[in-house]
Amino acid sequence: MAQISFVSGGMDDAERRERVFHGEFLVFKNIAAMRKLCGLADELARSAFSDSDPETAHHRMTSEEYLAIVDPLQRRFTNSEVAKTIFADVLKECGADLETTFWDWFPLRIQPGEPSHDSMSTAGLHVHRDSWYSNMYSQNNWWAPIYPLEPERSMVLFPNYFDQPIKNNSKGWDLHEFRAARAAVRKSNHTSEDVRNAYPAVSLREEIDRSSELIIAMEPGDILCFSLVHLHGSIPNKTERARFSTEIRTINIADIRSGRGAPNVDSLSTGEATEDFFRIKDRQPLIEALGS
Repeated sequence: MAQISFVSGGMDDAERRERVFHGEFLVFKNIAAMRKLCGLADELARSAFSDSDPETAHHRMTSEEYLAIVDPLQRRFTNSEVAKTIFADVLKECGADLETTFWDWFPLRIQPGEPSHDSMSTAGLHVHRDSWYSNMYSQNNWWAPIYPLEPERSMVLFPNYFDQPIKNNSKGWDLHEFRAARAAVRKSNHTSEDVRNAYPAVSLREEIDRSSELIIAMEPGDILCFSLVHLHGSIPNKTERARFSTEIRTINIADIRSGRGAPNVDSLSTGEATEDFFRIKDRQPLIEALGS
């Protein structure tokens, strides 16, 4: 089973990446910049919902009222230059080299424990590997809660599957076709179900052995770093409180150039997410940097 390490302070960038490529989970504890980012997310959420307790706001709103707030709140967080600056500080505090590290984007995920409030904006993530979609094996995943979490509304990891293939339908699936199909549906009159069905995501084709199921205890200010190859997903939220979390993916250009990364265990999909990544320091596109 993959090792879990709790890290106080930062870690050498190259060491972190190498450990993640071999399947280790790293939880960076009590990161000052991460606490600041949680504070910003909380401030934005309280303002958007006009509510002192964003985690329970869905109980006081209809589905339509709630979702009308969630979408712009998520966009405001993702597009916030302040949030981007703070998240860069989070990664720097963890030891990332901002000169050579590229990131994609960071959503604010909101998952209320209320089926009637389900939409593309609030749905949890099914069990998956990021490698089925991005094919970027030098990728490190980062995930962090905004508010304190119970195990019943956290993220689940399956360490035993790091180097163990599992049946899936990734053969014939292409990232660029997937995005084009969903974008076309979004431009028309559509429902969330229409978007989901436009070009279905890769999914499991066998039952999971849950004996290695792992839920890591984390607090606001902590951030988890793990490989894109790890099988993981959202725990269906059946609690009274919504789950707020954020995440990002990073790649160091040196790993791309040298071919270092985690192993491809079972992905047969095509298309790489290279165009998603930009250098943290100056926002230079990874594609452009690789060509220079």
